[in-house]
Amino acid sequence: MDKKRLVILILGLVLLLVGVGVGIYLVARPAGFSLRAGSGATPKNVRASFTLAGREEVPTVSWTTEEAAQSLVYFGLNPATLTLVKAEEAPATSHNVTLEDASLPESTYYFTINVGKERFTNNGQPWQFNTSGRQVSPTPMVGAKKGGAMTLDDIKAAFGTDNPEFDLNEDGIVNAVDLRLFVVQEAKGTVTPTGKPTGTPTQ
Repeated sequence: MDKKRLVILILGLVLLLVGVGVGIYLVARPAGFSLRAGSGATPKNVRASFTLAGREEVPTVSWTTEEAAQSLVYFGLNPATLTLVKAEEAPATSHNVTLEDASLPESTYYFTINVGKERFTNNGQPWQFNTSGRQVSPTPMVGAKKGGAMTLDDIKAAFGTDNPEFDLNEDGIVNAVDLRLFVVQEAKGTVTPTGKPTGTPTQ
């Protein structure tokens, strides 16, 4: 056998051994999961329900995926600015995420499901649920506008902005925290005509 044929034979054996090794590795490695969204991570059967916790009903978002995935649920009262987020604790194929902060009565909440950098929606729009008729919060609902003071709807309309008039806790953004603060202070009768609380509420 000449040297040329010997070199070709050796190269062929090396390639064969490498191919066998790679094949064994791909078959033997665990399936695992990825935080990157793929077709198997697409949410299916998305629904919102209410779970009884004591005397309150807590909104719960549930869905399924073909592959194990770990997701984030972004939610809020303004579909254009979903400023609240709840993360899953571990990857799963059957998902249930409770949204304790979606606790304002007589309100419509919007939500999307994120896996990695991909945001899933309901045909381009956030999914939604309504808390009407639900006992989601022990805090009473604010009534009609009084003496020119702001109302819940005023604050909802300012969600996602830095409008200081509605940023009651002065953290630089108007969100559900300001809404809850307003409801608590209104119930105590400690809201000024501009809507600003006169003192720090008891959480």
